[in-house]
Amino acid sequence: MGRGSERRKNIFDKFSTHLNDLRKEGKLVGIELKYENTYICPICLNQFSEADLVANSKNMLTLEDSPPDSLGGKKVALTCRDCNSRCGHDLDFHLQEAILELDSKEHLPHSSQKATITVDGIPIQGEVKVTETSMKITLSEKNNNPKVVQEHLKKVAPDIVATVEPRPSRVNPLKFDVSLLKSAYILAFAKFGYNLFLNPCYDIVREQLKNPETRIYPEGFWTKQRFAEEHEGVYFILDEGFQAIFIILPVKTKSTTRRFGVALPMPNVPIEEVVSKLKEQEAGFSLKLDNMGGGDIDYLTNKEAINKMNEWISKIGKDVTTANEPDV
Repeated sequence: MGRGSERRKNIFDKFSTHLNDLRKEGKLVGIELKYENTYICPICLNQFSEADLVANSKNMLTLEDSPPDSLGGKKVALTCRDCNSRCGHDLDFHLQEAILELDSKEHLPHSSQKATITVDGIPIQGEVKVTETSMKITLSEKNNNPKVVQEHLKKVAPDIVATVEPRPSRVNPLKFDVSLLKSAYILAFAKFGYNLFLNPCYDIVREQLKNPETRIYPEGFWTKQRFAEEHEGVYFILDEGFQAIFIILPVKTKSTTRRFGVALPMPNVPIEEVVSKLKEQEAGFSLKLDNMGGGDIDYLTNKEAINKMNEWISKIGKDVTTANEPDV
């Protein structure tokens, strides 16, 4: 068994055991598991058996990185091949490209950007690379006429001014948002599993992931503050009326690490209200966050921790219902 196959099998076993435990405890209301050992894709919610771990399966279960592997992510869950294809590489490109563009705009070491270099009216395609000590311009041999390159080099002299115009951004802002949402959703699913993420309140997330061309999830659900490394992880926001899951997600390049805070819904708390309040926090981040006992607790197997979390979520539902009742 190869390393990838072993990872997929380990993840499958962990989550199928988790599902069976929930079934035995009567917590899978309205859901009938099709197989003795079942994995439910967290995006489409279709059920899969161990046979779907092999390549000749009609819709194979595939490893899912959060964030994308190219941005320092880890393989933490499985999604079916159909979902991986629909909201995989294309979305991840826009997240990665946006982060790399930020690196180059800030001229960070190890960053680079495609650009048009113009000398004395002659434009030529090239690349600007930043090292620890310098900035270098490389002319492209593939995308230029060799004669134009030679003319260009003849005109380069100490008293000649060259202009460098970065290539227009290729980032689709909506797909950037959806890719960030997917990374946060998969990371939170990997922590809390089906006990929480089979709830219908996450249908809005799943629909957005399956339809990345259309805005479904409210805009403004993420924030980029100066989060420290020790803040990375999955939290609950405790502020009254603003309860949500909050993921502080690191994305890494050769140049730096950036951290985004992403809000996911909780049962009975409209995500639109959460996002509206999140926007108010941009000037100064002061939310009360709780990681429910630390990052080492296994919320797939620790029944005491799971029950504590469920009790807290149930209390939120009651509080919200009471707050929304009309005065008599």
